[in-house]
Amino acid sequence: MKIEVMGDSGDRCERLHENAVAAMRRLGRLDLIVRVRDPDEIAARGVWKTPALAIDGQVEIIDAVPGETDLVSMFERHIGEDQPGGTMH
Repeated sequence: MKIEVMGDSGDRCERLHENAVAAMRRLGRLDLIVRVRDPDEIAARGVWKTPALAIDGQVEIIDAVPGETDLVSMFERHIGEDQPGGTMH
């Protein structure tokens, strides 16, 4: 699972990144979490307000900073989809 946190270095973007890292640690996962700061790349994905978060290329969050617990739930759903017998997109 690849997680992308989109946005500049503002407080809200930093908080979303920190919450995503903490959520993955809680799940015992070491998946790739990357920052996307290039405004052109962010806009090319249809994101006009940040922070935003994408999982495996699919934008899931725009202009919000969910807490660690909410992100754990979201990530668990995606992890389940990645497992054999999981839901296909």
